[in-house]
Amino acid sequence: MQCRHFKMAALYFFKKKTMLINIRQVVSTDFPSILALINEFAIFQKTPEKVSITLEQMEKEKDFFQCFVAETSDKVIVGFASFYFTYFS
Repeated sequence: MQCRHFKMAALYFFKKKTMLINIRQVVSTDFPSILALINEFAIFQKTPEKVSITLEQMEKEKDFFQCFVAETSDKVIVGFASFYFTYFS
């Protein structure tokens, strides 16, 4: 289903006057929601064919996948920020 998470977040924003967002580190049970957000953004950018990550890959490489999620008080993930560490001189 296209943009399901975005539509849920938009409905949540419009129904509530104030929204509390919790920022927390990702856990592996969040991977399906994150992958859905990645796919929805790729569709928005008109580049869904560029998404190559899978849930299996996220699970396999979870030690390297650094991420924070933005979650509503209803436990709906509405955003994420991923990052990685690199060393250089």
